Amino acid sequence: MHESNCDGVYGAKKVWKQLNREKVEVAHCTVRRLMKDEGLSGARRGR
Repeated sequence: MHESNCDGVYGAKKVWKQLNREKVEVAHCTVRRLMKDEGLSGARRGR
């Protein structure tokens, strides 16, 4: 899912929400941990 959304823009929060919409029950902390383990992160904005 991370790769399929405009070059990996989604962070853990959006990935978690999308999984819940698709009826995949998973904890937010699990999504964060798995993304961290794989070296994935969302787009950073700001300064």
